[in-house]
Amino acid sequence: MKNVIMLLLMLIAGSTSAQEKQNTYYFNKNGKEVQDKDSADYIRTISSPESRKTYFKLIEYYKNGAIKRIGTTSSKEEVKLEGEVTTFYDNGKRASLKNYVGNRLVGPAYEYFKNEELKSYRYYDVPSAKYNKVEINYKTLQIGDSTGRKFLDGEGNGVVESRSETWAEKGLYKDGYKDGLWQMQDLKTQIVYEEIYAKGVLQSGTYKLTDGKTGVYTVKQTLAKFKNGEQTLFEFLKGNLRYPTEDKLAKITGSVQISFIVEADGSLNSFKVLKSPSETLTKEAIRVLQQSPNWEPALQRGIPIKSSYTLPILFNLR
Repeated sequence: MKNVIMLLLMLIAGSTSAQEKQNTYYFNKNGKEVQDKDSADYIRTISSPESRKTYFKLIEYYKNGAIKRIGTTSSKEEVKLEGEVTTFYDNGKRASLKNYVGNRLVGPAYEYFKNEELKSYRYYDVPSAKYNKVEINYKTLQIGDSTGRKFLDGEGNGVVESRSETWAEKGLYKDGYKDGLWQMQDLKTQIVYEEIYAKGVLQSGTYKLTDGKTGVYTVKQTLAKFKNGEQTLFEFLKGNLRYPTEDKLAKITGSVQISFIVEADGSLNSFKVLKSPSETLTKEAIRVLQQSPNWEPALQRGIPIKSSYTLPILFNLR
């Protein structure tokens, strides 16, 4: 009986220790961390490695308790994926199955529709950052639609002709890469695109608007920027910023981090302070940005679009 009691105590102690070694985080639907469970859209737990395992166990849950993502991470404080990672839809169906080394995709990667039909099967020969959209970092071996139709031969060859609620496209895959002419249409805006590829690399693209206007591009997306580049932006800030007297006397220094919207016409608005040493420095930073000439907007397939931008503005007394 004494041995049984001792065993129970050891199990309880082990369970308590395991709970103590688990970190819990809360996030909204945009992936931003929030403070409590009630305002979260999903919950992340990172637990100590299981017996004889190297990496921490990662599990994320939807608010309804269903698993959102499960895998392992090399860090307990942040997600640095290692090994096999599976994601799920909120209905419990598998959404993806991918492999990571050093937080980079490597090897086979599968994505599925909500009805579990295969959406895509890619193979990453060269490790690629998770959100890298450069298509030469992987081979596409199969593409399917929600009806179960498969477009390729399993080795990356065939013609894809797909359509969703917002997008339609048709083009050739050869040995796992986009090749030749691809035709696309944005079904919301009715903008028509044509792109030429060579082994997955975009060579050129054209767009045609509903009013008949056309344009060309060689990259799918560019970020918004100050006209003539960063050096010109630095010179603009240096020439227009005025150090508030009270901050100068108090020797308050630091960086004011501001996010804002760059509209499709290049104008700036919706300023939001993310971090600042003082309220007066914040006001000065916003004042100068409000005087800024229009920026060069972000481009999506050659067409100006609205985008967000975050800028640190440094105040120092040197």
